[in-house]
Amino acid sequence: MAETAIRPGALPLAQRQPESLFKMAFGRLIRNPLGAFGVGMTGFLVLVAIIAPLISPYDPLEVHTDLKLLAPTGLGGQFILGTDQYGRDILSRIIWGTRISLEVGLVAVALGVLVGVTTGLIGGYWGGNVEAVLSRIWDTILAFPAVLLGVAVTAALGPGTLNAALAVAIINMPIFYRITRASILVENEKDYVTAARALGASDWRIVFRGMMPNIVSPLLVQVTVAMGQAVLLEASLSFLGLGAQPPEPSWGSMLNESRQYLRVAGHFGIFPGIALMMLLAGLNTLSDSLRDVLDPRQIQKGH
Repeated sequence: MAETAIRPGALPLAQRQPESLFKMAFGRLIRNPLGAFGVGMTGFLVLVAIIAPLISPYDPLEVHTDLKLLAPTGLGGQFILGTDQYGRDILSRIIWGTRISLEVGLVAVALGVLVGVTTGLIGGYWGGNVEAVLSRIWDTILAFPAVLLGVAVTAALGPGTLNAALAVAIINMPIFYRITRASILVENEKDYVTAARALGASDWRIVFRGMMPNIVSPLLVQVTVAMGQAVLLEASLSFLGLGAQPPEPSWGSMLNESRQYLRVAGHFGIFPGIALMMLLAGLNTLSDSLRDVLDPRQIQKGH
């Protein structure tokens, strides 16, 4: 029986993670009640953000000077969740605020993944002085409390939605660096990497075709965790006046504006807070469920 020739530079196929494992993990996520809740809640709010122009009853910046601080009128009324101090529809501002929160979160996490994972791959695989320099840089950034660092970045660059997203991205970069570096160091010691080097595979092929599929799971979990943290930090910066600027309908700025009206119009601050709580609950539940279903031991039990 003739032996199958192995082409130089090819990676051992046994180490490539089959797509069926991820399909199985997604199926287990949906069947899990908490996982289904996380997917459903997050998906619902993402849908709200996408179709905001279609479902928003009013323009979020439209002012009704004679209807200030109107109490909620319910589903059959003119202003379902009431109005703010300028007579703007709170429901419309919450709907558009969903878009702002998710946009900031997505931009921040995308930048954090891009820079953090790239530097983690470089530091974990090649090591040496490059790893030492990168680790010291990210350790220094990680030493600062998230809110304090976000305030410092937005204070230096100026307030605004994009600068808030950049601040949140900088906070996420060292976290993705550490996860990627640690995972690459573990994979670097495995037999399939040694075999790939012996077969003449290039470093880039080993890293991206061999290692990356095996470290996707912890990165996916961290992405959902980082999204929740990004949304909360954006709301915190907006609350402090360093994120989205008035009259933009940010949840954080709405909470800040509602403080002086809590006694006379409690709904002004309650509904944005509920919206923020719903998004954080969905993202946090989704991250916990993803961590469970992407555990290799749980995936193996599914076979």
